[in-house]
Amino acid sequence: MTLPPTVRAVLARIEASGHEAYVVGGAARALLSGRAPADWDVVTSALPHVVERLFPVTRRTGLRYGTVTVIEAGVVCDVTTMRREAGYSDGRHPDAVHFTTDLAADLKRRDFTVDAVAITRDGALIDPEGGQADLAAGVLRAVGSADRRLTEDALRMLRAVRLMALDGLVAEPSLEAAIRRHAPLVARVAAERRAAEWARILEAHRPDAALARAEAWGVRLMALPTLGPPPRLDPIPTASARRLAWTILHRDRDRAMWELGAPRAERALVRSLPLPSGAPSPAEERRAVASLPDGALSMLRDAAPGLPAPLAAWGRALWERYNREGRLDASALAVGAAELMAALGIEPGPWLGRTLDALLELVWADPGRNRPEILIACARQLLGEGR
Repeated sequence: MTLPPTVRAVLARIEASGHEAYVVGGAARALLSGRAPADWDVVTSALPHVVERLFPVTRRTGLRYGTVTVIEAGVVCDVTTMRREAGYSDGRHPDAVHFTTDLAADLKRRDFTVDAVAITRDGALIDPEGGQADLAAGVLRAVGSADRRLTEDALRMLRAVRLMALDGLVAEPSLEAAIRRHAPLVARVAAERRAAEWARILEAHRPDAALARAEAWGVRLMALPTLGPPPRLDPIPTASARRLAWTILHRDRDRAMWELGAPRAERALVRSLPLPSGAPSPAEERRAVASLPDGALSMLRDAAPGLPAPLAAWGRALWERYNREGRLDASALAVGAAELMAALGIEPGPWLGRTLDALLELVWADPGRNRPEILIACARQLLGEGR
């Protein structure tokens, strides 16, 4: 395995100071899987203050656990001092952290064998727990006792689901049994941490099988009530559309999107999305297209392959309507406020907004009526009826 030059340079600088340094964690697993790492994790025998002295640009991102983020030539590396841990009384965090220079001890505290591997600057693999063989066999196995690992930190159950989704792994029997026993402990995990894990699960190429196993084990994506069965995510091409598909049937969509780690703007798009009641008419389709920004329409189109049939048809119909006709909103009316006031000889007032809304409804029902003379005549009739 060949590391990128900048990552090698980071390891080399630490080694030149008399300390050990290795690529570990998700970065090492990605390299073993033939993927480019999304981020870089480095473990070292150097203490955090030593790491800070070695590099000009650093951030203190987790000093309690020995982590300093190093930014070198635009590459971000989380550099963590080797450590042992003692006690997890809250079921999430170690009660005590003891720094060490023993790489084997650091790897032994990790949750799964596929993450208990280290790669040297020259690309050699250090694999005391058999992680490479498990990865090649498609097996997810705990380091040591599965019960101990999961009760130490309940987040590890969500990480197990994520690794199954990302790497196509299958939990070996003792790990599966332990997850079933301890699934209720996931409630201890902070919502922000759950959201971070689920966001990464939804970015996996084919997450459906892993999510189905999680549901069977009692590891729920979220406890919010839904209006229908969960969607199929594998056919949906983007993470944002997958979040939409998962949350559109929840009674509290905004909360559901928040729990999935959706950006604020994306949550606003989903919040605005109407659900059809029965087979929508062309006018209802035009009304929906007019009320939705482009982003919501494209997300709904992308989510359609995984949605129940009526919703999928709705999403495709809106997108096709938008492509054929564009957006028929107030700005598309053949007359505006100024033209109406001039034609009718009436001063501004509440009547103006009500009349424009009524004209828009007429155009949604029949776009052929979107002509100045027709709309002015309709407005005159509406005002006469309202007197």
